[in-house]
Amino acid sequence: MRAVVVLAALAAAVGLAGCGGDDYPSYSGSKACGVPAATVTDVVGTDQYKTVTRGEALPPTGVRSFSCSVNRADQKNAVTVMAKLASFDDIDSRKKQIAAADETFSVAGGQAGIDVNGQDFTALWVCDTNDPNGTITASVTAGDTKASAEQRRALVTAVAEAAGTACG
Repeated sequence: MRAVVVLAALAAAVGLAGCGGDDYPSYSGSKACGVPAATVTDVVGTDQYKTVTRGEALPPTGVRSFSCSVNRADQKNAVTVMAKLASFDDIDSRKKQIAAADETFSVAGGQAGIDVNGQDFTALWVCDTNDPNGTITASVTAGDTKASAEQRRALVTAVAEAAGTACG
């Protein structure tokens, strides 16, 4: 009987060590980085991640910027979402980047562009309404993702819609 207990304990220890004992638990929130968690999960490829947020909300309120990183056990910054109030010079630069992007589309009162490089992508969104106090912009970067074009676009759309609520 004692040998059975020892073997069971050893099997459990080996199982935890070899089968993801270091993995994050499933993300439990309905939103991750200010957008539906299911949309983030589709891009990240798993629901086992944690988020690290700086700033209060998407869109930024009370501060000029918001950032959020989605971290998997095997990859920090698997997805990073940022939003900020930007100056006119920054807006012009971002609009040029969007116009030159691989995929461009209108969404949430602004323009978005996604550049894809293998399994990585970078997206920018800019509100069409210029505000003298700063125009809302957002970006999404993701690395080592197997996200489809539809999943990438869904994430960028969700971020733009959340940030776009400040698009005056």
